Amino acid sequence: MKRLNTDRVDLLQMHSFANPEDVDQRIEAGVVEAIMKIKESGKARFIGFTGHQNPYAHERMINLLPDDHAFSTLQMPISLVDFASEHSFVNHVIPMALGKNLGLLAMKTLADGRFFKRKQRNDDVIWETETPFIPDHISIKNALHFAWSMPISTLITGAENKNLLMEKVELAKSFYKLSEADRAVLLLKTLEAPDRDKLEYYKKI
Repeated sequence: MKRLNTDRVDLLQMHSFANPEDVDQRIEAGVVEAIMKIKESGKARFIGFTGHQNPYAHERMINLLPDDHAFSTLQMPISLVDFASEHSFVNHVIPMALGKNLGLLAMKTLADGRFFKRKQRNDDVIWETETPFIPDHISIKNALHFAWSMPISTLITGAENKNLLMEKVELAKSFYKLSEADRAVLLLKTLEAPDRDKLEYYKKI
């Protein structure tokens, strides 16, 4: 095992809250108290929490945080399809997170690759559709510019090779913040897309 040669990490996050009950169970089990103690010890500069299944889990955690809480980050899906969803992280969680001064880490901005016609890992096809969200309804530029227009601290991209990484770099260079009118147009295009629930397969409400 390769050692990191460090006595602390920059960010330690509680991984993947599943639902509000999961939040309560982790609190009862002492997990939240434990991660706060790790921060107090100096072994983690910052602490946070993540989840992609259920926005109401994040709501529960935020509601339980006091004003002088020790948490710095919240990681969750931020995408146009989520924006159009009844159970939306963007609409339900972002205002609450900002109220608690949490830095937002955006993930699943391309729905784990399901915005495209095909998702493939080596020779295995993970996802395939005849009605791809990109490019049939929006462009990849639309998708990422939407996410960057949200009040996020960083966008976590699953670039699997250099070409995909450079594509994201060029899109970042061309970024401009979308207006409310821009977002409304993209929302209408998103609502026209079929099988949107299948794109967010990771949500479990």
